[in-house]
Amino acid sequence: MLYLPPEATEEKTKFGKVWTYNLEHSHFCIYKYNDDPRTLYLANVEVDKSWRGYGYGRDILKWVKCIAWQHDADRIRLTVEKDSFAHDWYARHGFSDMDV
Repeated sequence: MLYLPPEATEEKTKFGKVWTYNLEHSHFCIYKYNDDPRTLYLANVEVDKSWRGYGYGRDILKWVKCIAWQHDADRIRLTVEKDSFAHDWYARHGFSDMDV
């Protein structure tokens, strides 16, 4: 079941928009830059340690995909260290490496 994304704080900057999601058990940010409107950038994803393992990270990824669809974005990008648990976790959830 896909839930609607939670409420966000939106900030407009000269570069684009930033949405910040502060939940009881987690938080994350999404950036959309004016010069790349088809891409959303996911950042600052964190689930409190006591809430890990309950699917909240997976929910965040579902919300981000829904938010991308709402904003006509067809790419979601993020930065994560290659030799980390997070890199492997994102890969298991469909993210792939890209060269920059």
